[in-house]
Amino acid sequence: MIQTLRELFKYILPYKLNYLLGIGLLALTAAFEMFNPKLLGMTIDKLNTNPRSGLWEWLGYDSIQNVDPLSQSINLNAIYFYGSLILGIMLIKGVILYYSRYILIGDSRRIEYDIRMKLFDHLLALEPEYFDKNKTGDLISRLTSDLEQIRMIFGPGIMYSFNVAFLFLFALFNMISINTTLTLLAIIPLFFLVYIIKTVGRKYYDQSRIVQEEIANMTAFVNENLQGIRVIKSYVKESFILGFFEKINLEYIRKNLRLAELNGILRPAFVLIAGVSTIIILLYGGQAVMSQTMTLGQLIEFFRYIERLGMPLMAMGWVISIYQRGTAAYSRITKVLETEARITDKQAYSYINSLQGNIELRNLSFAYDNRSHLALDDITFEIKKGEKVAIIGPTGSGKTTLVSLLLRLYEAPAQSILIDGIPIQHIPIKVLRKHFACVSQENFIFPDSVLENIQFGATEDKDMKEIIDVATIAQFDIEIDSFPDGYHEMIGERGMTLSGGQKQRLGIARVLTAEPKIFIFDDSFSNIDSATEKRILTSIYHSFKDETIIMIAHRVSTIQHVDRIIVLDHGRIREMGTPEELVKNNDYYAGLLQRERLSHNLKDLL
Repeated sequence: MIQTLRELFKYILPYKLNYLLGIGLLALTAAFEMFNPKLLGMTIDKLNTNPRSGLWEWLGYDSIQNVDPLSQSINLNAIYFYGSLILGIMLIKGVILYYSRYILIGDSRRIEYDIRMKLFDHLLALEPEYFDKNKTGDLISRLTSDLEQIRMIFGPGIMYSFNVAFLFLFALFNMISINTTLTLLAIIPLFFLVYIIKTVGRKYYDQSRIVQEEIANMTAFVNENLQGIRVIKSYVKESFILGFFEKINLEYIRKNLRLAELNGILRPAFVLIAGVSTIIILLYGGQAVMSQTMTLGQLIEFFRYIERLGMPLMAMGWVISIYQRGTAAYSRITKVLETEARITDKQAYSYINSLQGNIELRNLSFAYDNRSHLALDDITFEIKKGEKVAIIGPTGSGKTTLVSLLLRLYEAPAQSILIDGIPIQHIPIKVLRKHFACVSQENFIFPDSVLENIQFGATEDKDMKEIIDVATIAQFDIEIDSFPDGYHEMIGERGMTLSGGQKQRLGIARVLTAEPKIFIFDDSFSNIDSATEKRILTSIYHSFKDETIIMIAHRVSTIQHVDRIIVLDHGRIREMGTPEELVKNNDYYAGLLQRERLSHNLKDLL
């Protein structure tokens, strides 16, 4: 845990001056806290002694000869004076305490922000393969629940730790000044805290990690099932899912109860130790007062010091749990931060800032991790700038894998993919992806307005005319105008308020705003009728004559006007050529064309 805390405290460095100020104010708060027992003890001693001494000597008066010794006015004046002094000190202490909490808790929130930004930035740098292996809900839990536990270390954890330390030191100093022997006897029980913390602390840390992981499992389960709520309802599986969630929920409660048991050991232990110290003070201190080696005011002052330590000592159980849960949460976050992105710019040439759109594949072979068979096997072809090329093939033939490699979402072997004659690893990732634009069959639609969803693909804000132009090319403008709020119409979660065809056309409009050198349409017309598809393709080919376009499709109508067609089958090139050449080959493309024509003829007959 110590090593973890050292790593955590590096996040304090940007705010070290604020933390020093906040801790300094805590020291002042503790100092003012020690005045009250002292003043209370002096007041009590004054009430039990001659009014000619004590208070007035402490105030600097040598004598009060004119005071009637039978009068109680001086005692009342002393009470009023001490009462006012205590009230003033409490007010000052309250103001200082407010600012110390404001500084420390405020900076803990800023550190939470810094760590969350660092974590999210790192997640964005990781390749899709990482997200294939890790649940979204688990990652959400690390960004929320785990970070809150870490924040508690930087806020309440540090604040209460220093508060207890200052109170203990100041109280110990004042207690020693009253009676050294009594002080030693009173603090002996505190040494048992070391043993308790050492015994329970490690178990608490381990259990905290288990609880955090259970929170992540629950978050992942809820996230997945809310996304699939339509499937659950369509198959009437509500009861089944509820039963499964009940098991997860019960497991979470069981593990949290175990954590509560460990926490329950700490708090009573602190209370018991404080109680033992109180009994020792009462027994030894009472005898000292009766033997007149201590005054009654000093004994009460001593008790007040112990009381001042009581609440912080009881809070220490909570503080220990904060550190244990925070370090356990940080260990989960470091697992993500220590995951190195495999796709980086280590080999990139910084001077490359633009691309023309030429693509070359040289003997490209690729297999996904933990899979023995090749997804792509010895793929070689070239696409010239401005060329329109279609890639077709049966499901699982490697089409989408090829697109992922071109975008460097997965890493291809060195020298196997070249853009403008440059190996893809030598092109900065941002430059590469800025010059590519891909629209897939299943577009992710953000729960925002139509306008913001279309504009998301742009490298800079577009004016309304440009947005309308791309929507027109995508044949989506008329439907947008029919929405109650037009381009400002809010779209539901994951685009649930749109049809499949509308989602695809919105995705096409979005990709057109990017103005790349290379367009990739990955089966992005599958939910669009043939007539609308033809109008969209005609507009795209006319508007983007100089751009390279790669069409991945299952329908002949989508690809019949391209320059070349590449047919993939089981990860290999089965045939390649112009549409006319492939018809003569009488292979996969010819068969696909024949089946589609037959389907149209049957529809016409019906």
